Amino acid sequence: MTSVFSICIVLGTMCVSLLSAEAEISVPGQVGSTAVLPCELQPVGTETPHIRWRIKSEDVFERVGEDTYRAEGYKGRVDVPEEELLKGNCSLVLQNLTLTDAGVYTSYQIVRRSKRSVKTKREEISRVKLSVQGLHCAEAEIFVSGQVGSPAVLPCELQPVGTKTPYIRWRIESEVVFERLGEESYQAEGYEGRVDVPEEELRKGNCSLVLQNLTLTDAGVYTSYQIVRRSKRSASVMTTTEEISHVKLSVQGK
Repeated sequence: MTSVFSICIVLGTMCVSLLSAEAEISVPGQVGSTAVLPCELQPVGTETPHIRWRIKSEDVFERVGEDTYRAEGYKGRVDVPEEELLKGNCSLVLQNLTLTDAGVYTSYQIVRRSKRSVKTKREEISRVKLSVQGLHCAEAEIFVSGQVGSPAVLPCELQPVGTKTPYIRWRIESEVVFERLGEESYQAEGYEGRVDVPEEELRKGNCSLVLQNLTLTDAGVYTSYQIVRRSKRSASVMTTTEEISHVKLSVQGK
């Protein structure tokens, strides 16, 4: 990871030096890959650097010396390596990206108000806007063909959102064809008994729609969506619908 980290950081350092804390740095990523969110600081005297990363009002990661904090949903995936931080490199390394990792991350340096004081202040360093794409670009159509009476599999892939139960929805035009949340599922009229996203596959990140006993009227463009909460800590049930893939199904007669 050191080589990847070093390469990314060269670009990140340039962005941080040219942009103020108010300006957002844009970093793209793909589901399952690693992203490096740029950040650079100067050590404060001989003190141990103290860094904090947040998204909205949520603390994502914090490090002071060997002590670290990782938020739920980021455990095992996020770090600011101690040896890099001691060099002034406070870039956040976020592994195994998920769609819900997208957002604006802000880095802060925690410093003492004075050398003799125990009181601290938080100084903003950088803001990084992370965008995450699914393995299949939502704008591009995937083509699948089948024959009347045969089955078809419409591709879809996602990463589980933390430890939450994945929530998937498939539509054709304005009609909901299939929906699954845990053991609960919905099959639209005309698709009953013919369509499924198996629960065990969904938990692995495979949200592909299995459509049995194809008919000529099944042909069309199907779109998959992931339903996620707006806030990981909020008790609110407000959700967002994130598009994953478009699949164009053509059906031939026998």
